[in-house]
Amino acid sequence: IAFFSINRLFSACRHEHALEHAQSAVLQAQQQILSSSDKLRVGEVDSPPQSTDQRTEQLTLLAVGYHNMGVEEEFLDRLDSAISWYSKSLRVVEEQLDINSPLAQTFRKSLSEARQVRPCQVLINTATAHLFCTLEEEVS
Repeated sequence: IAFFSINRLFSACRHEHALEHAQSAVLQAQQQILSSSDKLRVGEVDSPPQSTDQRTEQLTLLAVGYHNMGVEEEFLDRLDSAISWYSKSLRVVEEQLDINSPLAQTFRKSLSEARQVRPCQVLINTATAHLFCTLEEEVS
């Protein structure tokens, strides 16, 4: 049993580290998008206008970063947070990119699967709590 506990701890550490990387990628994508928007508002003439391809790439990176954060949160058993990040990733793709793209399909699937797991997780947690309370009463 101790081995499994240690293995789970190491796995959680790897996923926390991966989550940090995903957060960094999201921050970088957000900064690039905001920087591009600021340049357009200010009308900087010394920088070339951003191409549609560049904007699409930045938005794609942002959406993928959100999705990756969801994946890591799901591995860490933070399903509510995972669902939130999956929703954000899908929203970016549907509102800013291509609603019918393979990326949108992948994000929809992740969100749908996480939502299906959520009720099961609540039932398992409730059953575990009930079992623990029952065992505690028997010991007393």
